[in-house]
Amino acid sequence: MRELEEPVRTMALVCVCFGLRISECLGLKWSDVDWLNSALRVERSIVRQRVGDVKTIYSGRMMSIDAEMLAVLKSWKQATQFACEMDWVFASPVQLGRLPVSYP
Repeated sequence: MRELEEPVRTMALVCVCFGLRISECLGLKWSDVDWLNSALRVERSIVRQRVGDVKTIYSGRMMSIDAEMLAVLKSWKQATQFACEMDWVFASPVQLGRLPVSYP
């Protein structure tokens, strides 16, 4: 993990810790993070830069976030230039934050 650069490091942690598909991870917005209740809401995915529903009814869910993961997300929110509630968690600087980063 130490070898990965941001935002890939945080994306990998989010996918592994929450069991998310990359499309669900990229579909996260800051408003999906409930900081006070330490919870994450997964309600959309993004494939080929198109926003849609999650893949299955079981994919859309509310999950608890432990303190260490909450700290990782907080650190990323402080580092990114796109930190408003409606911004993508992994917004693309190339797209000026209008879309999340893309994957091949």
